[in-house]
Amino acid sequence: MRPTANVLVAGAGWRVTAFVVPALRALGIAPDEIHVLRRKDAPLGGPLSGARRVDWGGLAPSYELTINCVSQEALVRVQSRLVDRFPSAIHFCDTPIVARASEIPHAWRLARRARLYSLEDWPSMPNLQPLLGLFAGGRSPATLRFEHIGIDTHFLSVARTARAMGMGQQLRVAIRRRGNVTVRSLDGAVSATRTGAKDYGRAKILAWNGNTILEDFLGVDQREDGMTPSDHPEVVSRELAGDRLRYLRGGVPFAEVVISREMTSSILEEPGRKGVHELDKCVALMRLFRSALEGRPEGYGYIDSIADTCVAWWIGRGKITPAW
Repeated sequence: MRPTANVLVAGAGWRVTAFVVPALRALGIAPDEIHVLRRKDAPLGGPLSGARRVDWGGLAPSYELTINCVSQEALVRVQSRLVDRFPSAIHFCDTPIVARASEIPHAWRLARRARLYSLEDWPSMPNLQPLLGLFAGGRSPATLRFEHIGIDTHFLSVARTARAMGMGQQLRVAIRRRGNVTVRSLDGAVSATRTGAKDYGRAKILAWNGNTILEDFLGVDQREDGMTPSDHPEVVSRELAGDRLRYLRGGVPFAEVVISREMTSSILEEPGRKGVHELDKCVALMRLFRSALEGRPEGYGYIDSIADTCVAWWIGRGKITPAW
């Protein structure tokens, strides 16, 4: 991480305050290094306290990182201005990508910009990494299942990532009864399903590859005694001790981040599994922003998010999509 960072955040809505700025602050970026592009001449409070509000005329000459979270109606137009004005910056654009079908051609043209990524956090969530690892190399057919969690675009981004890890062929989407969405590669090596309406009280994620099964029940254990919350080899869990958040598989840590207890407490104010899921999303954004500021961006492809948005449009209308 560089000792200083010059970051522009476009928009000041709920995602900015709940995830984007907390993730930047958790990386040690000072409030005065964050510029918030906002039309409303209003003070910035809460997590945005100390950040500088700017308009188009008050932007800095350059930024290392821009993060576009404006409204759907303005998303593509603002992103075009940002990539033109700051060609050397790393850019992240929020999802969904477009508000109207007429914007899709312009969004596709934007996708050719090499330094533009989607602000899609699901493929980078730490809890999903060991589950996605079951797809690596495509040694045997693998399946991923999301129950009562997420929306179509997030789900599709993980399905696409699993396909890439499993060396699968193109994906095909099928609509099943009760709204379940299933994605399969044409060679049958990879499949993923999202089932059930969003209900955090019953949410869980699981994956299996014929030999190994892993499940995440979206739980966090807040202990100070160093004990692990679960040593079951088939369970992904979390342990929060002080300012250290650890992710474990069967009681064995596989990821750890430093994040203030004040921040984790604020995020976990959301009841039950919803708060845990939001904590995972914040940690995922920390990973994305850190990689960008270190000059090795790991972001999800903007062009892939556009494809996901188009497929989700077909899914929402009960249609079976062509291979993608």
